[in-house]
Amino acid sequence: MNVHRVVLSWRAWALLPLTGEKQAHALLRQSVRFCVEAEQQFKSRKYTPAIRTVLPKLLSTLDGKPIGDSRARTAGSRS
Repeated sequence: MNVHRVVLSWRAWALLPLTGEKQAHALLRQSVRFCVEAEQQFKSRKYTPAIRTVLPKLLSTLDGKPIGDSRARTAGSRS
């Protein structure tokens, strides 16, 4: 829905060894604050994003299917 919701929290975790706990914690707090503010806006406008109904349906189609074992390829590689 919004890449920042995922990226900020992922970067907080990924940067933990490099920046230390205090800085990573600040990034994580930013991510949580961002999510909370967005939720408050949705509630105040009585709005439910369509992705909240569509995504669970899409994910349920994967239920029970085997997880792939193909390796990631770099751009331009062919195999």
